Amino acid sequence: MTDPRDRTPAMTSPTTLTAAAEPVVTLEDASFSYGSSTVLTGVTGRVPAGQALALVGPNGSGKTTLMRALLGMVTVSRGRVRVNGAAPGRAPRGSVGYVPQLSDLDPTFPVTVREVVQMGMYSQLGILRRPGAEARRRALEALESVGLADRADHLHETAQSVAQTRNHLNLQWIVVWDGVSTQPVEHADAQLTTGKLCSGASVARNTALPTVEAEYLLKLDADDVLNPEGVAATIHQLEKNPDAGWAAANMLIHGTGERTEHWANTPETYPEGTLAGLWTVPFPLHPGAVIYRTDRVLQAAGWPALNSAENLGLLLHVAEDTQGLRVPDVLVYHRQWDAQESQQEYAPQREEQALKTIRATINARRGRTGREPVYFRAR
Repeated sequence: MTDPRDRTPAMTSPTTLTAAAEPVVTLEDASFSYGSSTVLTGVTGRVPAGQALALVGPNGSGKTTLMRALLGMVTVSRGRVRVNGAAPGRAPRGSVGYVPQLSDLDPTFPVTVREVVQMGMYSQLGILRRPGAEARRRALEALESVGLADRADHLHETAQSVAQTRNHLNLQWIVVWDGVSTQPVEHADAQLTTGKLCSGASVARNTALPTVEAEYLLKLDADDVLNPEGVAATIHQLEKNPDAGWAAANMLIHGTGERTEHWANTPETYPEGTLAGLWTVPFPLHPGAVIYRTDRVLQAAGWPALNSAENLGLLLHVAEDTQGLRVPDVLVYHRQWDAQESQQEYAPQREEQALKTIRATINARRGRTGREPVYFRAR
């Protein structure tokens, strides 16, 4: 392989050089106004073709106003402004793209990540034409370039798996977004937000707990696809064993059928307070494929405030107070993708710290009940 920086620049004709040098944005002593109020004055500058430019400044300095003015959304009250050789808002069709800081989507409009990216090509389509195979290909290429190709249709597939399960079982479906705004999810019974961006999985799940009306509780991430038969089988085992507060099923890697590293041949039943004594790393049961009795999760105060291994923390705390089951059926198919938190370089360090916190809290509880402390070990 060669370093692109070592390549000799291609020769171009004088005509090509002249065209390339034409600026895509020109501002000459420009002022902008909202109605009769001038909000930005004396702006002069050029943006050459083929360059990326970052506009930096404090809040209220006029960055958004300038961007909106280039789109023709703010009046040019003085001076001269040209975008791709035309007045703002009059540039050739498809030559200008804009991504706002906040997007307002109709909450009844179902859309996937891939479809959002395809919206950037709508200006190149004719009236009433839908994106075809080429548009989908380009959208996937764009997602792949930023490490998101595997998430193109994640939420859509997750929603479909829930809908299929609801054909067989009466489910309450609560969607929680980790942030201040939501995207539409068709047929959800409720959509909530944490109200603060990047609050974490534990906060998002705990936000939904007060609204849960069902007897059983299963968490499902947008990385997961639900198996309807596995849900029915796991709930059936809990109904047969009314003293059991939880049931752990199997989880397979989506698309490969491989078992996750957590799964092992372990006992079918776990008396109260025994699961923590089997602690190994990786854990012998997958804590992300567990159905709980809802009251047991509430009694444990929900998911612990950890940025890793929060599912393990909840399972161990619930298992301290109630017996559990292992069910061989596949409950969830889990997607793995490069940008996933668990795939990052810092993930092992986060998990190690989380495991120490979980061990400390479990041992504090066991000390009050006279149980022996637990220590995790490598398998």
